[in-house]
Amino acid sequence: MKKGTLVTIIAVFVGLVGFIAAVMDIIDRFSNTPDNAVVQSNSSATQHEPDVSIAVMTTNLPAVTAPELDRYPLYPGAPLARGSASNNIDDVMLIQEALNQVGTIYSEINTLTVDGGFGPMTEGAIIAFQRIMGIEANGVVDSTTWYSIMGAAENYIPPQPMQPISQPPLEQQPVSQSTPPPQAAAQPTQQPTPPPQATVAPPPTLPPSPPPTNTSPPVPVTVTNEVSQGAAEIFIGGSANGRLDNVIRNAWHYIEVPHNGVLTVDFRQDSTLRTSVSLFASNASSSIQNANNQGFSTAAQSGRYYIRVSRSSGDGSYTLSASFVAQTSPNLRQSNDGSSQSANHSYIGMNNEGHLGYRTASNGAVDANAWYYIDVSSNGVLTIDFAQDSTLRTTVYLYASNASSSMNNASNQGFSTPVQPGRYFIRLNHRSGYGAYTMSTSFVAQTAANFRQSNDNSSQNANYTQLYTTNYGHLGYRAAIDGSTDTEAWYAIDIHSAGSLTIDFVQDSTLRTSVFLYDSNASRAIASQSNRGFSSNVQPGRYYIRISRSSGYGAFSFSVALN
Repeated sequence: MKKGTLVTIIAVFVGLVGFIAAVMDIIDRFSNTPDNAVVQSNSSATQHEPDVSIAVMTTNLPAVTAPELDRYPLYPGAPLARGSASNNIDDVMLIQEALNQVGTIYSEINTLTVDGGFGPMTEGAIIAFQRIMGIEANGVVDSTTWYSIMGAAENYIPPQPMQPISQPPLEQQPVSQSTPPPQAAAQPTQQPTPPPQATVAPPPTLPPSPPPTNTSPPVPVTVTNEVSQGAAEIFIGGSANGRLDNVIRNAWHYIEVPHNGVLTVDFRQDSTLRTSVSLFASNASSSIQNANNQGFSTAAQSGRYYIRVSRSSGDGSYTLSASFVAQTSPNLRQSNDGSSQSANHSYIGMNNEGHLGYRTASNGAVDANAWYYIDVSSNGVLTIDFAQDSTLRTTVYLYASNASSSMNNASNQGFSTPVQPGRYFIRLNHRSGYGAYTMSTSFVAQTAANFRQSNDNSSQNANYTQLYTTNYGHLGYRAAIDGSTDTEAWYAIDIHSAGSLTIDFVQDSTLRTSVFLYDSNASRAIASQSNRGFSSNVQPGRYYIRISRSSGYGAFSFSVALN
């Protein structure tokens, strides 16, 4: 090859490289043109209404392409919901922080404490956001709600006024660092055309429902509260207004009650409107209370309640407000209101506090019972001390260990009962009203000896005694097994010679008895006396002594002599 020819080829190659570099420089400059400049030029030239599905047309933010989604915190993989054990504190805190950011734009979203707890305030803020975005307002953070909240919090910039520019727009696809620059295809035209729709493919690692690419301010969606699913929240101390007519016949609201207490629903309406106001449990179907054309008060436990205002006739506006007075007395009860199987263990001298008469949020049922059990170690007197609020009416019961044999009861107060060793159940039964109570027990043991065995049914169970032997026993104490009263004590004695048999007998002042002497058949009474002993002439043989309780309770002792 000639030297001149080689020089010519090299010059052509250098010129081609320079031309390619110049073209790439032009493409790079157009690719880096701010998106808002493109939009401003297009808006000025054609006044074309932007497509809401393309983020670049409604805000100053670039369209979100699949690689750019990496800047959002990834969806945790499982829904976040109030009371769910699977909630991760860090994920909930991310949602709370993002909602606080969005809340600076939308007043419907309350400011939250970023603590990682998914409580009623967090759930309410999520529902408000979902309503604004047109997502199903269920308070659950699924993948759609997660990315919607994150996108709204991180991408929102208030729209800026658009100014026309002289340079016509270029038709181009949004690019990112991971996408090579497209070929320059735009040519200036006499009439610029609007940019094409942005195609965003979800990344393969994201859930099936990717976050929306529209980062413009969401258009508020009107959610009707004619049904419970769309109920509007009303806060304690707050109020809500509404209007009912022949078309809109019902209005639902809900309220969160923080503690046991009295919830008061205040209601006013136009004179042209006739209504009924109803309170429902959290299932929005169990009716708790209602009134015509006015509000009411209800003793309620903590939880969510629904209020429905229903039109009876006419049309007009109404105002609904709520107030609450908390029960300040402690409620140390657990789940002891169903039956004896859920009874709380109490001890002698222990002070038990609780509430009765408050409606449960789950189904509106009245909390009507409180069960306790206590163990007694000896014969003695068990005393139940009981006090309650003046707004509460109750009956206090004492049961045997089978929790069904009633041994004693009193209305609105306690009582004392002589008992034998064993387990006993105490039931506080609500009769009317509501309020707090306190219940405690005390016990005075019987210190006198009790040498009895099973000698209280008949002569067949009699204990054997001898002359000049002192016998001790107790009568009038209730049995733990079935609540029955110990009423008799039988003894047998053998006399070997004729003489005057004397029974010396003493008893507590709280006990009333009769003492009997029977022949050897235990069928014929030879002698008897009330509350004391006696003497009787006898012949040799076996005799039976029966101590029979007339009333009361206490200890006794007796001995037998022959003169």
